[in-house]
Amino acid sequence: MIGVEVAILYKTSFLVRPLFPMLHSRNLLLARLSSSTSVPALLLCIYFPPDHERRKEMYSSLSRVLDFLKNRYQSFSLVAFGDLNADLVNDPLALYSRKFSKLAHSFGLSLRSFGQEGAVTREQGGKASCLDYFFTTGAEVRELTVGKKFGSSDHMTIRCVVEDFVPVLRARRKFLSKDRARRHLYSLISEDNVQKFSPLGPVEFLVC
Repeated sequence: MIGVEVAILYKTSFLVRPLFPMLHSRNLLLARLSSSTSVPALLLCIYFPPDHERRKEMYSSLSRVLDFLKNRYQSFSLVAFGDLNADLVNDPLALYSRKFSKLAHSFGLSLRSFGQEGAVTREQGGKASCLDYFFTTGAEVRELTVGKKFGSSDHMTIRCVVEDFVPVLRARRKFLSKDRARRHLYSLISEDNVQKFSPLGPVEFLVC
């Protein structure tokens, strides 16, 4: 899947499909990840531009997507990743660091950083910073490591393993009384069918 400034590349052993294209933007891609025998998880690839106006637009886009998912699903696994252009590790009190941390907290997202001051994911012009992160809900990020730079990029690669995915299930939909006969639970995989599939096993991610 390729956007204007973001992309998701994946092994052919996985099934990855665009999800809700009307929510995509040049800096945001939402996708569904699964295998032929597992329940799906959601992927969100993001990039926050450095300039104020486009960054402000991205905050609005990300808030809209997260709010949509929270209202649509009663449970889901989301693995989001990308360049935030905010150093949450080394400068947590900066304006955009605080703003993103507040956004993540308001939607119950676990922000996975490197947990240590001095962590570096980009080196540019003699300045080192930590700008690239994973954040999740309904899944756990483990074994997070920083590698070497990729190609001509000034960002390092980041590798991790994600596991303990919860099922993606649609929220119950309310009907008027005349439609009671048609009430049912909408889901990407119905509750009955969930039993026929195994949870998505550990998945290795590489971000560059």
